[in-house]
Amino acid sequence: MKFLKSIFVFLFLTNLLFGADFGIYEKVVQNAAGNAQEVADLITQNLTESSFQYLNTLKMSTPNLVREDAAKHSTFNSFLILATDTAFDKFQAQFGKRYAANWILRIGVYEDETGVQVVIANPITLTRIICNDLDDANYQKVIAKSEEIRQNLRSFILSAVKGKEVSIQMPPLRSAERLRKAKKDMMMMVGPMTFFRDKDQFPILLSIDTGADPATKLQEVIDQVKKNIEAFQPAEKDAGYHWTKSAAEDLKWRVVCEVKNEGINAALLGITRNRTEALSFHICGMKRETEANSTPGIDHVCAYPVEVAIFEEDGKIKVGTPREMFRMDMFFWDAGKWAFMKFMNMPGNLDKSIKKAITGRSK
Repeated sequence: MKFLKSIFVFLFLTNLLFGADFGIYEKVVQNAAGNAQEVADLITQNLTESSFQYLNTLKMSTPNLVREDAAKHSTFNSFLILATDTAFDKFQAQFGKRYAANWILRIGVYEDETGVQVVIANPITLTRIICNDLDDANYQKVIAKSEEIRQNLRSFILSAVKGKEVSIQMPPLRSAERLRKAKKDMMMMVGPMTFFRDKDQFPILLSIDTGADPATKLQEVIDQVKKNIEAFQPAEKDAGYHWTKSAAEDLKWRVVCEVKNEGINAALLGITRNRTEALSFHICGMKRETEANSTPGIDHVCAYPVEVAIFEEDGKIKVGTPREMFRMDMFFWDAGKWAFMKFMNMPGNLDKSIKKAITGRSK
């Protein structure tokens, strides 16, 4: 039985590795037992006792938050559970501390008209994008390790949650070749689909000399960035971009997780805010709305948080975050060209807002 199971896993991974499409998300459980809150609580409880390091559980904002018309509201909810794997973090760090950008594991729970679904941000797909500036040999090594993490994450979820076991790659979908070559999805996109081959895709917002003690300086920078985010106030253009239920609360960026591994001069903060979650889920669900489900975009729950990597490189402590047009392409490309065009000012506004939140200044 063990032999047959091993063969099945091998064939499955081989198909995934060489198959046509890698989803940025993967559905793991279909129609889980219980409501979304109960399933999220169950995963959280079990995660604290697993080999993964639990970070946080968030109830995510839904499109209701950015819709004045109550007739278009939905009772469906979504939750995001965040974790990390220390061994995987350290493995990636040997290739460069900037790969701290890939230190968050995401599990999503959301409701739709058929029941409660459990998804993950596919570690294989994210690694193929974030680490695609590596040479071929190291690229394959880190992909192989991410496949192990994906399997471990799936096994953990399936042991914790009752429901139909599935493995459905969810859009945006991209081929292995496309991910390796960092091909962008359309002409209007700025630069290739990569974090680090093109410096414009992962701008460095702060660069500070390490001094004699890089570890101490790293912590100082982390503390300052967190203080800046706490003190953030939106600019007028940011505040006025789209209606939201409670601007004072919904426009505040907040740190929802922090990963820092001992002995590695690098860290990752995850940030998010209510309106950005709600509006992006609204946009990516618009063309899929039905009478039975007016908020289908919450199936993209694992798109957050936004990564803020803080790491030592070239005698500096650098702070970087993905450019939002690129990041929205990564996680929301399936919304379609029309949706991107209709909200074409959103990524630029977010870039400015996030820069202000991280650095404490507008310019």
